[in-house]
Amino acid sequence: MNLWWLWLIAPAVASIGDNLEDFKDCVHACNSMMMCDTDDVLKTIHDTRIQQIMEGRPGDQVAVAKSKRKDLYFYDRRFFQESYRQHPMFDLWWSCAADCNYKCQQIVTHWRHEHGEPMVKFYGKWPFTRWLGMQEFFSAIFSFANFYVNWLAVKPVLRQVHKNSKSHIAPEYARILRQFLYLILGSMAGWLLSTVFHIRDVPATETLDYFGAFAIVLLNFNAIGYRLLKVWRWSGMARAGWHSALLLVYVFHCTKLYLHWDYGYNTRVNLVFGLAALAMWVIHSLLVKRALATSTVDYSSSAQLMPFETALLNKLKVVGINNSKIIPYLPILLNIIMLLGLSFELRDRPPWFQMIDAHAMWHLFTIWPPLLWYDWNIWDVELLKLRQEATKAK
Repeated sequence: MNLWWLWLIAPAVASIGDNLEDFKDCVHACNSMMMCDTDDVLKTIHDTRIQQIMEGRPGDQVAVAKSKRKDLYFYDRRFFQESYRQHPMFDLWWSCAADCNYKCQQIVTHWRHEHGEPMVKFYGKWPFTRWLGMQEFFSAIFSFANFYVNWLAVKPVLRQVHKNSKSHIAPEYARILRQFLYLILGSMAGWLLSTVFHIRDVPATETLDYFGAFAIVLLNFNAIGYRLLKVWRWSGMARAGWHSALLLVYVFHCTKLYLHWDYGYNTRVNLVFGLAALAMWVIHSLLVKRALATSTVDYSSSAQLMPFETALLNKLKVVGINNSKIIPYLPILLNIIMLLGLSFELRDRPPWFQMIDAHAMWHLFTIWPPLLWYDWNIWDVELLKLRQEATKAK
């Protein structure tokens, strides 16, 4: 599916939140109280707790003067120790300093909410509430759901690839379907990387998320370009050249970003390939509709096409559509759904309950198109076969 809209909003690298003196004071207090520079933090915390219990003392407190306010905010060691690394995932993803940073974001956000001040971003991102060890729970769940719907498409597409590969009459149809198999596998990898990134946002997972997302964009461009430009009819050398060129683009793009990260450059490259793919899908959809409208053959009654058309209609019935005339327009309609998801990204607002933001809603919208997308392309290839056979029969 088209994911080019993902780069229309370039994230910032610094924000109001991480420049607040309140936040800096809190981080300093937490790092000191949790002794984040100590090698064995957990042992230190344990020993300190035992000593406090034996002496009957409450957790230590540190008073930090708040900037531009007369009141004092007391940081309690017990708050910083709360839920610290209680989940096994924490040992892998959350260092002592990272845990302090997260908890101070929550403290400042909570204080601002209680005093009627707006939520602010930290390091260009909203302060999400961690749940089950996941930094952005709903974005992670929705990303994995995207992985799952693509995984569901593997079997039917692979079945058609094998079926057409065995045909001595038209093996080129298997070449077309194989491009969608590549897209499915690339999408699964990309969404898995997205899931990991939303579980824990660190530079490494963010970089891999962007690399995975660009792979999806490029594989989508490859799939529709291969179909619309009839690359499947080219010579073996020309087809290899097509794929090699796209592979070089991917390697060059990722290498350039790795050596010098540039959000603007990344946005422009993704827009070029994303918009080109979108235009080709619209053109292809209209060409399919015109071919059906001008044909003297009633392909919808074909026993060869009927199972694939029925599969699409059965899914469309869920949303109240039961008209086969809409099928040729599905690529356009599915891209409209993606545009609706984009509308959330364009209205970036504080997350609801510090859990669901515009980006999570975008991932929610991208779950549904693949449920029809690959069925449509199987239907399209079967229709192409019928049209080719009808042409040869004349």
